[in-house]
Amino acid sequence: MKQLTPLLLVFALFSSCQTKKYHEDRVVVDLTAVPEALHSVYQWQENKNQTFRDPELSPLLLKDKKIFESLRFFEPSQQFQVRAIFDKNTRPVVMELLTNTQRIEKQIIYGWLKFELEDKEFRLAVYQNVETKDDYLFVPFADQTSGFDTYGGGRYIDLSAPLSDTIQLDFNKAYNPYCVYNKKFSCPLVPEENYLEYPIIAGELDFKSE
Repeated sequence: MKQLTPLLLVFALFSSCQTKKYHEDRVVVDLTAVPEALHSVYQWQENKNQTFRDPELSPLLLKDKKIFESLRFFEPSQQFQVRAIFDKNTRPVVMELLTNTQRIEKQIIYGWLKFELEDKEFRLAVYQNVETKDDYLFVPFADQTSGFDTYGGGRYIDLSAPLSDTIQLDFNKAYNPYCVYNKKFSCPLVPEENYLEYPIIAGELDFKSE
């Protein structure tokens, strides 16, 4: 993957009201003009866009690859970079997560993340795949934007094991599962316990194929 310049990144900027187009003229974002805490978010967005522009790596359908320029995101916000307390699951049990296909995915609950948004307390389960058993962890979640501005099936956040007692949970890096772009992919569905009664106005917006 190409190296990104430390101060200037190129993005397509969109408002959440746009629901059809995802290929607009890109503009330069000057990272010196945004809080340092959000630099990694803009870099993450551009890394993701570079993957989607690469015909060998992109999950998009061929017709979408031909016109793709950028994914759509909410404007990054420090409000959704939250301090979360991690509670490790000391007695994990193998669970079967349903997917959008007939496939069943075996996962364990690695632990739970407890955090607050506007003085409201929330908890999300962190999952680990039993079959791969590597350091990859993921947090599938749905919220009050699901089915409106964001994908109705929910979004994911990636983490790496081991987790410390306190971590930063960055909802700006919430992304859509690959089955959103191409139905050939099989994606775990969000468990009911990971639905948040709160609008997470951060991360990736829904994708609309032309």
